[in-house]
Amino acid sequence: MTTGLNFWDNDVWSFIVAITVLFAGMMVANSLRNIIKPLRTLMIPSSVLGGFLILIVGLIYKFATGKPIIQTQTLESITYHGLGLGFVAMTLRKIEKRKDRKSRTGGFDSGVTIVATYLLQGILGLTVSITLNRLMGSFAASGLLLPMGYGQGPGQAYSWGRTYENLFNFVNGTSFGLTVAA
Repeated sequence: MTTGLNFWDNDVWSFIVAITVLFAGMMVANSLRNIIKPLRTLMIPSSVLGGFLILIVGLIYKFATGKPIIQTQTLESITYHGLGLGFVAMTLRKIEKRKDRKSRTGGFDSGVTIVATYLLQGILGLTVSITLNRLMGSFAASGLLLPMGYGQGPGQAYSWGRTYENLFNFVNGTSFGLTVAA
């Protein structure tokens, strides 16, 4: 009897299959943009067009086989790490430093702006989510993921979405948090 990791198991290859499907979708979308002139003039990004193509192919595949082409957990993992890499890449940009009187108070000004933005996002998110809770019965505190996703990044949005999912039965809370972070 074998136990542990087996290379013939589907779970081992799910990440590689997901990356391959995503790259193939983007390559086909880029080729379509180069071939079909109206797609170029509409300025639809290859990633968006590829996402729609994968969505359509995924629906056809799920209808034919009954299984999704890419598992939700695999997509969550790719999104979580990809967004994290994007945030790191943004912070590694070279920015020219200014030397003027305004730069001395820049730290305080940016701190006040950040706190005010988080507060505004939290109030707006809660208002919308409580309204949707009253109308549709959705999770009332889901609006608190708005400042986590926009301000704190994918790590906090993933963590809080997972917490809401586990403790408060917020269905697909992890995916919702990552969607807000994207």
